[in-house]
Amino acid sequence: YRSVLLVIYFVAAIPGSVAAAPYFVISNYISTEKAKTAAAKSSVKIAGRDLLATWKILVAMVLVPGLHFFYTLLFLLFIGEIAGIVYFFFMPFVSLLTVLSYEMGLKLWNSLKPLILALLDKERGMKIVAKREDTRREVMKVIKEFAWDKELMNNEEMKHLFHKRLSTLNLDEDEELETCLG
Repeated sequence: YRSVLLVIYFVAAIPGSVAAAPYFVISNYISTEKAKTAAAKSSVKIAGRDLLATWKILVAMVLVPGLHFFYTLLFLLFIGEIAGIVYFFFMPFVSLLTVLSYEMGLKLWNSLKPLILALLDKERGMKIVAKREDTRREVMKVIKEFAWDKELMNNEEMKHLFHKRLSTLNLDEDEELETCLG
């Protein structure tokens, strides 16, 4: 099921990724050059990663709308007026679908790695499950030590989460937080 979803997300991201390919190439080139220049001039900067992100955003502010209008013009000239109008109004939704598909696909891919590992190497998978349980117990210990559990249970923003999850269970007060957070 998850692998089928992963393929669907991948296929949904193809049109927007192809349309945005020039942006990826140009923004990567410009931001890398600017980061190298800044790192060479500065005695503080090692890699200039902050400049990479800044320049990618600056390039995107110019290039993304520019590409959108350029592609609209191409559709208008080579396919027709209706195709140009359809592209102009619907391509932003395709771009949003691409971003969301990429994001959900990446989350799904990252969730599949431990699952595959657990299936291929049972012993290592059991160690991961045990480590997760130990970590959960340690977190609960810290939460109770600092009395954060009382704060969470009395927090108006969190109350609905606890009551919604506990409404189907019949637990005593000590088990409530562990059930909700665990």
